[in-house]
Amino acid sequence: KALSALEEKKRLLELDLQERNEKNKKAQDRLLGVKSNQEFQAMQKEIESSKGETGIIEEQILEVMLQLDRSKEEICDIEKAWSQKAHDIEADILQLKTDYDVLDESIQAQQKLRDKIAPELQADTLSIYHRIRTRFQVAVVQTQGGRCAGCAMGIPPQLCNELRRADAIHLCPNCRRILIHPKE
Repeated sequence: KALSALEEKKRLLELDLQERNEKNKKAQDRLLGVKSNQEFQAMQKEIESSKGETGIIEEQILEVMLQLDRSKEEICDIEKAWSQKAHDIEADILQLKTDYDVLDESIQAQQKLRDKIAPELQADTLSIYHRIRTRFQVAVVQTQGGRCAGCAMGIPPQLCNELRRADAIHLCPNCRRILIHPKE
């Protein structure tokens, strides 16, 4: 938008310059037909004044041309930056798709493992797991430093000792998630 406005300004200045040059040429031609010295001096002043205005217009045209060049360079730089960003985004999208595929494969493998192990569990254990999953996204959590990783509440020391033995299912006294002791 600004570029087209600058181009239009340049075109108008060039038209104005062309008109002034034509007037100067006509004034030069009339200068040859002048008969009195006073008229000759008046015509020369008019021509000099017009040449000064022509110089100003030429400077304005040069300034507009410089602005146009700067604007075109800025546009070129912006287009390059945009192109680089678009390329980076495409690379990020490709990486995300790859990551998604890897995660999807991992989820499917875990789901197959779960489907294989689930029938081996006791019905009441599976029932407890499903009941917890209806309330929380993660039903089984580790203990970390004597705390439940699900709700961050402290676990009684006796329960921590029972978790180490791993001979029964134990629930967090606060959030009621299944607790496991991390492997050491």
